[in-house]
This record gives sequence, C-alpha cells and structure tokens, in this order.
Amino acid sequence: MKLCIAGKNSIAIEAAKYALDFFDKESIYIITNKTDRGEDTFQPSLLKFARTDKYNAISLEDAYDFDDMLFLSLEYDRLLKPELFRSRNLFNIHFSLLPKYKGMYTSYWPLINGEKESGVTLHRIESGIDTGNIISQISFAIDERMTAKQLYLKYMEKGIQLIKSNFANLINSNYTETEQGYKESSYYSKQSIDYGNIKIDLNQTAVNIKNQVRALNFRDYQLAKINGKPVVHVNILNEKSVMKPGILLMEDEWSFKYSTVDYNVVIVKDLLDKVLEYCETGNHLGLEKIISFGYDMNDQDTKGRTPLIAACCNGNVETAAFLVESGADVNKSDYTGITPLIYAEDYCIRSHRQDKLAEFRSILGKEI
Repeated sequence: MKLCIAGKNSIAIEAAKYALDFFDKESIYIITNKTDRGEDTFQPSLLKFARTDKYNAISLEDAYDFDDMLFLSLEYDRLLKPELFRSRNLFNIHFSLLPKYKGMYTSYWPLINGEKESGVTLHRIESGIDTGNIISQISFAIDERMTAKQLYLKYMEKGIQLIKSNFANLINSNYTETEQGYKESSYYSKQSIDYGNIKIDLNQTAVNIKNQVRALNFRDYQLAKINGKPVVHVNILNEKSVMKPGILLMEDEWSFKYSTVDYNVVIVKDLLDKVLEYCETGNHLGLEKIISFGYDMNDQDTKGRTPLIAACCNGNVETAAFLVESGADVNKSDYTGITPLIYAEDYCIRSHRQDKLAEFRSILGKEI
C-alpha cells in the first residue's frame, strides 16, 4: 500500500512522521499546496520538510493512478474529485464538528456566531464539499477569550491527535462510517468573507462586538481595526449604555471606550510592540497596566517572539518570573523553534552572566 499526504502545516508534517511507524519512506508521497514556498512561517512548511527529509514529492495528478493507496487530505487547498482516483481510500480532516461549518473560514464563523464548542472531523472524501461519511470526531470547548489564531491552533492540535488515533484503522479498513444528516448542517463559501474590506460593526451588542474582534485576531494575516488602529481584545463593562450604539466615549494610548446596543465596552489596542519593549527594559508597571486589560501574554510578533522571549534574550530574570506568574507559556518557541530557555542561556553566555543561569532555569522549569 502507498500513502499520499496532501496539505500543509504541522498536521501534514506530523502525519508524515507518524506514518513511518507503518510505511517505508519510499511508499510515502507528499503533495504540497500551491502557496507553499518552502519557508517556515507561524507554521512549518511541508515543502521544506519533504525536501529536507527526502520524502517523495508528487503532483495531485500523479496520485490519480495509484490503486492501492491511502490518501489523506490535511489542510489541502484543492477541491478533490474522487472519480478521478483509482483508489477509494480517500479521507480528509476538516476543522469543524461536521455537519456544522462545511466549507471555509472555520476559525472565523464559529467565533462570530458565539459557538461554545467546536472540533475536528475525520471523514471520507466524496464529490460534495465536506459531505462525506464521518469516521471519527474530537470536540473541544471554545473559551470566550479564544481568538481566531488560538482556535486554528487548537484545530491543528486536535487534528493531529485525530489522525494518529485513527491511522492504523484507516490502513486496515477497520472503522465504521456515519452518514451526515441535514440537521445543524451549515456551509460558508470562499465568498462569505472579504478580508480586504472588513469593518467592525459597532451598532451591535457588546458580545457581538467582542466576537467580531476575536474572529479577526489572527496577527499573521490580519487584526481588526477601529479608526484605522489595530485592536485585539474587548472587555465588556458592567455599565449599561445610555448613548447611541457606536459612540466613542473615551480614547487613550491603550484603548477605546464605546457605547453599544446594551453595555459599554473597552476595546484594547494592539499593544504588542509596547509589551515587547517593556519586557526588554523590565518595565513591570507598564506590563501590569497592559495585563489588566486582559492582554494575551503569549502573543507573538512576525518572527514568533513572545513577551517571555523578549525578557529572556535581554537577561531580565525578574520580568521573566513576572510573565510566567501571569500565564506566559515557558515552552512557546519562536517560529524557528527556539525556546525562551535557549534565549536565556544564550544571553548568559554572551554577557558572561552565568550567575543568572540558575535563576532562569528555575523560572523556566529546568533544573541544573
């Protein structure tokens, strides 16, 4: 049997690695998305991985002629036509709890719609869009603070878990199929959102405004904007609005305050550059102010630097401890895989401050 993995990002890469427990590498074939340029971003490149680890890279058309083949679509960007394949073992991981949210933008619409739950679905590929029989699903809760990027990363995590837990059964055809019903079925097309022309509708309830900002908070692609300024979070106040919806009540360097249909809201501006600056200089008062707004201390810039990484690479032990106490993830690396601890150790070596090394290792969870 041959294995063909078509797609992108860590879900496809982890599947290819895991497949080595079942297949010789010569029997594994990789198909990459057209947008994959072989460079890592906030997600690793499947094309780069395939080249580095010497997997067989083929086109989709090459896979049509494989008869004894297991085909896995893992974030693949082309609509597949099963009738073109000789094999019938064609499966997809979709980022939603089908039959809900077929189609596109599953990190956007569940947040806009205020869903409390989502998940990932392993299903058979058929001619319709995400309509094939369901093999298995994993569900998870959507926290009211979860952003589009956080939701996408949760999909990725649970998708990897789902494919690994079903891998052997797919190979051995040891699974059951459940037909999707029409109840609760929904679909969103590529045309359902124009990301180049999105505006926050302030003539809404407080929770609807919060959901709009959450659904657009995916820094690697876009952030919501108000008055031309990027915003990342909404705090709903215990103050009923007495002004008309959408009236600006206050603005400072940190935030906007608006009236809504029901409750006033504080909309937090994008403060990541300031957060990183405060972490570099050890400005705890500034950090406390920003944290009080509910700012995410695990946010990352375009290179994947977190506030904790900024503190570590500048040798600020006390700031690193403060961030960890405030919820910073000690294991969250930058986009090249370098962790806060590695940055801290590098600082100690460069600056000849080995006296700080034990403190950093204690804070970041590694004993000497």
